[in-house]
Amino acid sequence: MTMNHLPIALMVFLLISPLSFIRGDDSPCWSMNGRCQYTSEPCFEYKAGYCAGPTNRQCCVLGKDIQCWNRGGYCQNNSNRCSGRYLRGYCGGGLSRQCCV
Repeated sequence: MTMNHLPIALMVFLLISPLSFIRGDDSPCWSMNGRCQYTSEPCFEYKAGYCAGPTNRQCCVLGKDIQCWNRGGYCQNNSNRCSGRYLRGYCGGGLSRQCCV
């Protein structure tokens, strides 16, 4: 049987199925200022489907940041302008993500 005789749905499946094995990345979670972690770790709010890996690895969008918010600040990359000052250790994510108060 040639490609010309395969049903269109089968051709689409054969073209797309190898892509399903490519490991995704965590950038969709990062774009929400979240952090990808396993659901066994503490977090106030998880969002599923934004992180690479197994289903129990999800985007923590309301985790450690709440410590910053409780101080009246917000978390962002410390390369961004902050009208106050940056505090380290109050935000989830990478080391450059800090609390602007």
